[in-house]
Amino acid sequence: MRPQKSKQPRPYITMTSITKYVLPLFAACVLAPGLSASSLFFDDFSDNNANGWYASVSGSLDASSGAMAVTAGRAAQIALTTPSTLVSVGDTITFTFDVSFATSGNADNGFRFGLFDSNGGNLPSANGATGYDNYLGFIATTNPGATGGSPVKFWSRDPANINGALITSIGAFDQVGVNGGSTTGAFPTATFLNATLSYTRTADGLDLSYSLYNGATELQSHSISLTAPSTYTFDVLALSGISTIGAFTLDNVSVDLTTIPEPSTYALVVGAGMLGLVAWRRRRD
Repeated sequence: MRPQKSKQPRPYITMTSITKYVLPLFAACVLAPGLSASSLFFDDFSDNNANGWYASVSGSLDASSGAMAVTAGRAAQIALTTPSTLVSVGDTITFTFDVSFATSGNADNGFRFGLFDSNGGNLPSANGATGYDNYLGFIATTNPGATGGSPVKFWSRDPANINGALITSIGAFDQVGVNGGSTTGAFPTATFLNATLSYTRTADGLDLSYSLYNGATELQSHSISLTAPSTYTFDVLALSGISTIGAFTLDNVSVDLTTIPEPSTYALVVGAGMLGLVAWRRRRD
């Protein structure tokens, strides 16, 4: 008779094998494919200066009290620390800031803010500078004193309508989408509100979205879809308030990029997961 092979006990899954093989496999397959976020710009003015910021007219911007004051009728503009392009569908660039208004004057397009593509032109480098004719980009405008209606609009900068100003003149822009963002009253004054403006790449353009909060209370929101946008690249931010709405103060200004991994990234993840699985099975055998 042929001798029978003695049966060896099958290895069982221990905490060590889970830690060494299964958890890396889980991490490779679940965590790596997620969104990737990076900061392109941040300034909380905690150093009490406005380094790198420039005013649309002569005279420097004041950031001596841990926030930056912008005189009525001026724009504040600065180049991003890291320029970026929305490459893949789902990539999102988000511009957030805290803003406090001295008054809430009733003025259509009274407060303006957005991100720009210098498009080969000069980056902001001096107070009162001009020469932004080549710039592309998208802004939101709102009426801080509106008591109803649809005070929010989105605009695309049009190189055919350039007058040298970056954001202080709405004449350099074409409105895109429809008005929106109804509000029940004027913005509260001497109170920091939180604004968010985001641009998300879609299959045929950009989704533009804006919201404004007073603490947990939403004051405004509006969004549109834009087809065939002029640019997906951004390297400058700017904000402006016309004289009717008075001065405003900025704090915690940030621009962040969230990206979707390329298909090749998923392939690497699957490969890493398979290697982890093979190593675990060999360990069992």
